[in-house]
Amino acid sequence: MITITRRGHFSAAHRLFLTYYSDEENLNLEVDFLEGKVPASENVAIGIWNELEEDIRKLGAILHCIRLEQSENNIIEYFGA
Repeated sequence: MITITRRGHFSAAHRLFLTYYSDEENLNLEVDFLEGKVPASENVAIGIWNELEEDIRKLGAILHCIRLEQSENNIIEYFGA
């Protein structure tokens, strides 16, 4: 599961869409921002952050956290650099 949190207000007209890829082995072949990288959870979270941060800021909000849960024992939270 991927959870994206932000701070600030989006108008009702703004929507945030995320394509979820379940085949982790091929993420670096199928997702442009992961090309040439190991598709580890940390790299996926950082890549999602880098892809979304500017667009969310343009909408008047601040990206707060990217949280990836692969299992109850494998969770990563990324709050930006």
